[in-house]
Amino acid sequence: MLAADVCVGDHGAVTGYAAAAGIPTMLATFAADDVVAGSAIDAVGRTADYLDCRQPLGPQVNAALAQPAADRFAAVRDLTTSAPGQSAQLLRTVFYQLMDLPEPDRAALVPQFPAAELLPHREPVRAWWAETRWSGDQDVRLNRWPADVVAHRDAAPNTVNRHLVVASSHPRRDLYSTAAIVILDPPASTASEKKNRVEDIFRDRPTCQLVVTATRDARWEVTHRDGHAVSLIVRDAPTTEADFIACVSVIHGWLARGRKWSTLPATLRVALGHHDLDLDVVDTSVSTA
Repeated sequence: MLAADVCVGDHGAVTGYAAAAGIPTMLATFAADDVVAGSAIDAVGRTADYLDCRQPLGPQVNAALAQPAADRFAAVRDLTTSAPGQSAQLLRTVFYQLMDLPEPDRAALVPQFPAAELLPHREPVRAWWAETRWSGDQDVRLNRWPADVVAHRDAAPNTVNRHLVVASSHPRRDLYSTAAIVILDPPASTASEKKNRVEDIFRDRPTCQLVVTATRDARWEVTHRDGHAVSLIVRDAPTTEADFIACVSVIHGWLARGRKWSTLPATLRVALGHHDLDLDVVDTSVSTA
């Protein structure tokens, strides 16, 4: 609501708060019989313009923007709060009372931040379900779904062939502890550190079959519980790091079919979303399978 240029609402609380905050407000409908006379919402109904659905929307919005909303809805603001501009001080008093602590004798600070600096925090997906569907030995369709999102019972990924991929830094222990593939996050800085962390994961996470680690040459190394290791390289395709890591599920899918390391093709064609990726698989250890 605070980020809105114009609010179009009804006789509800959000519309009233928008008008009280000085946001240009229009009414799409208004149930006057359900509103208490003399209330803040009643003031909205007496003050705001009505949206005319028979007329173009743009000119009506521009007209609302051209009017000084703060002055126009002053009556709404006065009826909404008896202490305008004092919320920070009043709330701080309550917080310190609840903590049973003495309140500072200085004024409550309410710093303002430029809108351009209020950038959204983007949390990368660090846990997902994955499923591989093979067509022969070299072509595979890879599907994935965020594991933090609970789908309806009948919706994907409701399949017995799925497996869980989770970063080692993920805060949900229930996901991390049941992952078939664990991404080493943050990456190890030395070979000895990587070796120790991989061994710890296999020891502490009995369901984990593969650990993924980043290398300095833009590859991803996949280590199996049996000690076998391969490096993955995506050829000639712009792809994100998350897409690159997702390709590890192809190795899991190959082994889950009962196939051997020795028969794993050196090149795989992976269909991932709208991308078709050529994946090179480089064996970096002696097979024990």
